[in-house]
Amino acid sequence: MFSNYKSKEAVIAQGWILMFLIFVCTLMMEFLYAVIGNDLTIFTSQEGATGLKVMTLLMLLHAFVPMLVVTFQQRWLRWAVAILTMIFGLLMLGHELFHIFVLENRAFGLRDALDISHHCLAIWVSLIAVSWAKDARA
Repeated sequence: MFSNYKSKEAVIAQGWILMFLIFVCTLMMEFLYAVIGNDLTIFTSQEGATGLKVMTLLMLLHAFVPMLVVTFQQRWLRWAVAILTMIFGLLMLGHELFHIFVLENRAFGLRDALDISHHCLAIWVSLIAVSWAKDARA
């Protein structure tokens, strides 16, 4: 299934980069909705400040995981990336469900389509990362 040109490492790295792009688009869309609605208060509250710190850490994670994947081949790192990808995907899904059903109680919209795309990529990358972690080569 994977040739040298399309290695599991490359697919995992590309998946994390695509998840990062979707993450940034979602953040930008939230900001644009706030601007269009003329309500930027969400970004001035304590939750907004804490959320910005969390998003910064997530962006760093998105930046470094692909580089770790293509640079190092240790078995423990492969399993760490696989587990991290699964946990990350589940946390993002939980966060999305919390926003939809608890905080906002809103209908399905465009930002949800981006989030679902992120979740699908997380599942896809998780499956490939587990396969990569199981590889016998060290």
